[in-house]
Amino acid sequence: MRIGILTISDLGAQGRRADTSGDAILSWSAANSYEVVVRSTVPDEAGQVAIWLDQAVVDRLAAMRRPGESYSDVIVRLVEIEARRRA
Repeated sequence: MRIGILTISDLGAQGRRADTSGDAILSWSAANSYEVVVRSTVPDEAGQVAIWLDQAVVDRLAAMRRPGESYSDVIVRLVEIEARRRA
């Protein structure tokens, strides 16, 4: 199964925060024989997330956030729509 790792983080996209969640997903993927075909960090901007979702050629999509962080309602809605489309 092909999966993509998308981290949505303003600080991560600027290189000011390590993507430890992405690292954990990458390790889990390897341990479970999933093929990671793309891994990216984009800022919390609807346009950037939409472009990534449109271009990613993956079989499954998962979204997560750190406790205490929130994404804009637009970002959440984009990911929900794409997850349903790919299901």
